Amino acid sequence: MRFLAAFAAVSLGGCTSISSNYKGEITKPRTTKIYVCHGFDCSYKTGYRITDEDRSRYSEIMAEGAGSPESERNAIRHAVSFFENRYSDTIGIRDAAKSGISQSREKGQMDCIDESTNTRSLLLFLEESNLLAYHKVEWNV
Repeated sequence: MRFLAAFAAVSLGGCTSISSNYKGEITKPRTTKIYVCHGFDCSYKTGYRITDEDRSRYSEIMAEGAGSPESERNAIRHAVSFFENRYSDTIGIRDAAKSGISQSREKGQMDCIDESTNTRSLLLFLEESNLLAYHKVEWNV
């Protein structure tokens, strides 16, 4: 039985709000580029180009989860961590934990909408790259 990966976007991303900005490029899975939302409510979208080294690392990470749905969820957690480090390099700013509403529209800062959108974008990349064996990505609810 296949489990749903939508829960991962919720549990790993931090919220399930549907932003008015969930349109265009950020909703299209790519195997070469992921758009990263930041600035609260996806005010900014920065393209993170996936290198061959990144692709190889995602494959390695996800191979660790090949044994079961539970181990795949653990691998997804590691993939999200790697993704956050890589896109922080791309944006040039690391999101400060527990950022407040006063940081709205600050490049690099993220609210739950940005976080859940970014996690879902990564899940779509993993799915498009055939790196998910036990989970299927669905819309945030």
